[in-house]
Amino acid sequence: MKRPVVWFALAYVFGEILGFISWKLWLPVILTGSVLCVWSGRKKKHILERICLFVLPVFCLWGCLMISHEAQREQQLVAQIQMLPDDFEGKVIDIKVKKSVKMLYLRCSVDSEGLKEREFTVCCQLPLEDEKVQYISLYDRIKVSGYTELFEKAANPGCYDAYETYRQEGIFYLMQDCRITEKIKKGPKLMSLLARLRDSMKQVIFDSLSDDRAAVLSAMVTGEKALVPEEMNSLYQSQGIAHIMAISGLHVTMAGMGILSLLKRLYVPVPLRQIVALTAAVLYICMCGFSISAMRAVVMFAAAMGGDLIGRKTDRATSLSAAGLVILIRTPMALFSFSFLMSFGCMISMIIMTGMHGKLAGFYISAVTLPILAWFQYEIPLYSVLLNMAVVPMMGILYPMGLIGSLVGGLWPVSGKVLCRGAGVILTLYEYLCRITEKLPLSVLIVGRPSLWQCIVIYICLLLFFVISVKMRENKITVRKSVMTCFAYLLIMTAFILLFMRFEPKQLKIIYVGVGQGDCSIIRAPDGTVVMIDGGSSSEKEIGKYTIEKVLKYYGMGRVDYMILSHMDSDHVNGAQWLIENGWQVGSLVLPKVICDAQMREMFIKSASEKNIPVRIVGAGDALNMGNVRVSCLHPSGDFVTESDNAASAVFELSYGNCRFLFTGDVEGEGEERVTAYLAEQKTEEKMTKHLAGQGTGEGLTEYMAEQETRENTGTKKTVTVLKVAHHGSKNSTSENFLEALMPEYAVISCKKNNMYGHPHRELLERLENIGCLTTVTAYSGAVLAKSDGNRVWIRTYR
Repeated sequence: MKRPVVWFALAYVFGEILGFISWKLWLPVILTGSVLCVWSGRKKKHILERICLFVLPVFCLWGCLMISHEAQREQQLVAQIQMLPDDFEGKVIDIKVKKSVKMLYLRCSVDSEGLKEREFTVCCQLPLEDEKVQYISLYDRIKVSGYTELFEKAANPGCYDAYETYRQEGIFYLMQDCRITEKIKKGPKLMSLLARLRDSMKQVIFDSLSDDRAAVLSAMVTGEKALVPEEMNSLYQSQGIAHIMAISGLHVTMAGMGILSLLKRLYVPVPLRQIVALTAAVLYICMCGFSISAMRAVVMFAAAMGGDLIGRKTDRATSLSAAGLVILIRTPMALFSFSFLMSFGCMISMIIMTGMHGKLAGFYISAVTLPILAWFQYEIPLYSVLLNMAVVPMMGILYPMGLIGSLVGGLWPVSGKVLCRGAGVILTLYEYLCRITEKLPLSVLIVGRPSLWQCIVIYICLLLFFVISVKMRENKITVRKSVMTCFAYLLIMTAFILLFMRFEPKQLKIIYVGVGQGDCSIIRAPDGTVVMIDGGSSSEKEIGKYTIEKVLKYYGMGRVDYMILSHMDSDHVNGAQWLIENGWQVGSLVLPKVICDAQMREMFIKSASEKNIPVRIVGAGDALNMGNVRVSCLHPSGDFVTESDNAASAVFELSYGNCRFLFTGDVEGEGEERVTAYLAEQKTEEKMTKHLAGQGTGEGLTEYMAEQETRENTGTKKTVTVLKVAHHGSKNSTSENFLEALMPEYAVISCKKNNMYGHPHRELLERLENIGCLTTVTAYSGAVLAKSDGNRVWIRTYR
C-alpha cells in the first residue's frame, strides 16, 4: 500500500463524518469496511501491507468515537453551566487579541460536586487597558473571576455564530466582566521573551509606516489581526487576498527556508541546521498563535526536515495527512471549520494539480476553494485568481522585508525602518490593485449558500476533471485527446454553473430577521423580486453590516428591488440607511405619504438621489405588483394628520393566493383605528361581492353569512395568515378590536431579549392567546422563516 498515512487520515476523516451524521450508520459501514479490508489483505504478500489494511477500520472507528465523544462532552458542558463557580484557576494555553479586548484561553480543572466534565477551557475576555493583562504570557497559571456563560448562538442565517465557531475548537464557556485576581505561577521564561519580542517587532513596524499599513504588515509578521482597520480587512477579504495576513505555510516555509539558507552559507552541518530551523519555526508559531494553518505548516515543515535528516525525499501528501491527523485528534470538530477546509483544500489542490499544469496552479486552487468560500461567505471574488497571481509572488519580497526589518529594527533602527518602508511600498501596491479590481464589473458575485448536494456534485466534477487530465497526458491519439479535452472543460463549466444556480421551488419566502430591538422583514417573491420592509435596530451595533447584509447574502439576494420604510424611527431605518450608503443595489425606495420626521425623510431622499435610487411615495390604496404577489399600502392616506410618529407608521398587506401577511411597523392609536376601519370596510365589500355573485337573489349573501357563522362557531375564522405585531409587542398597540378585525393565525414579535421596555408586554400576549393565535418572539426564536405556495404556509424558526 502506497502512502499508508494518507489512507489512515482518509479513514479517520470518514469516521468523523459518519459519527457526525448518525450513530446508526457507523456500525454497519465499519463492519462492511473491515470485512473488505480483511478480504483484500489476504491477497497481499507483504506483511506491512496486510497490517495497514487491517488498521484502516481502526482509524475509521477512532474518528467516529472521537466525534461522538465530543458530542457527549458538549451536552455535559452545556448542562453544567449553572453549577460553575464564579472563579477559576487554570493555565493560559493561548492568547488572542480581538479589537479592544484580549482573549485568554484558560485550561481549567475544577474539583466540584455535580460536575461530570471537570476539565474544560474557558475563554476569558479582558479589556486591553487592564494593566495585569499586559504581563500575562503563555502557560502562566492564573486565577480569574467573573460571570461565565455559554457563547451566543446566531439569531439569523448567515450571521456570525460565536457558539459554533468556538465549538469547533472544543470551547463552550465565555467569561464576561473578567478580572485577574491572582497570578499563581509564571510560565516558562521563553514565552515571556517571545511576547516581548513580538511587542518589539510591532513597535518597529508602527514607527516605520502609517497605522493602516503597519497593522497589515504586523498581522503578516506577528499574526495579530486585531489592529487591522475594518475597512482594510473588508477590502482584502472581498477581493480574495485576506489569506496573506494569516500565518500559514507560506510564512513558515519562507522563514524556515531563509534560516536554512543562512546556516548553509555559514557552513553549519546539515543535522544541526535542520534542528535549528525546525526549532525556530516552532518558536515562531508559539509567538504568533496556534491557528490551524500555522499548525499544519509546522507539522509539514517538521516532516520535510525529518525527511532531509534521514536522507529521504519528503512526500507532501503524507506530511499533509499527518498534519491533518494531529489537528483532528486534538480538536475533532475542526474538520467542519472554514480555516481547516480552506487550508487543507489549498494544499490538496496544489499537491494534485500543480505537477501536471504548474502554470494554472492558481486556477486549480481557486476551483477547489470556491465552493468552500460560497458555503461560508456566500460570495465569490471573481478576479481573485488574477489578483493572487500578482500578489502571491510579491510576498517573497514583502514578507522577508517585514520580518527582517522588524527583527533588526530594535538594534539598528535605520535599517529596520528602510526594510519596513520597502514592505510598505508593496502594501500600497496591494491596496491599489484591490481598489482597481473592486471597481471592475461583477468584482464580487453573491451566490448565497449552495446546497450540500451541489457541493458534492461540484467536487465529483473536479475529481473527474483531474482523472481525465491524467489520462490526457498519457494519451497520444490526437482525436481521442481532443474529445477528452472537451469533456474535461465541460465538467469544469458544469461545476461552476452549479455553484451559481439556486435550486429552490418557486414559492413566496419571508424572513422576519432577528434584529434585536428593531424591525426588518425580507421578502422574496416567486418571480425573484426582493422586498425589504424596514431595517434597523436600537440595540444591535451596525445592524446593516453584520446582520441584514449577511442574511441577504446567505439567501443569494444581491439586490433589493423595493426598500419600504414604514416610518423614520432609527430602530426601523438605520440598517437600511447603511445599505444605501455602502453601495447596495436598490431598485426603488418606497416612503409613506405622511412622515412626521421631515428632516430624516429629506436625508433619505438625498442619499437615494446621490446613489441614483428612484423614490416612490405611497399612501393608502397604492400597491406594488410582483407577478402573483401584491403589496398594498393600507395606511396612512394623504389626508391623515397626526403628530405621533407611531400613529403615522405605514401598514402594508402582502397577498399571495389565499394567504395574507400584514406588516404593521409601529402603528398604534389613531393609525390603528384607521386600519381597523379600513379592514371592516373591506369585509363589507366582500359581502357585497358575494351578494352580486348570487345574481341579485340574495342567495350569495345568505350563503356567505351562513359560512361566516359556521366559522365563528368553530373558532376557525382567520383573515390574516401571519401578523408582524406592531411596536415590538407593546401593550399600547394591537388592540382587541384590531385583532378581532384581523384574526391572525400566526404572529411574529420582533424585540430584544430582556429589553428595557419590557417588550413583549404580558397584556398583548394574552390578547393574542385569547384569539387562538400562535406567537413567536424573535428574541428567543431568532429569525422566523415563512414559505407559502399561495394556499398553505410553512413556518419555522432559526433557533
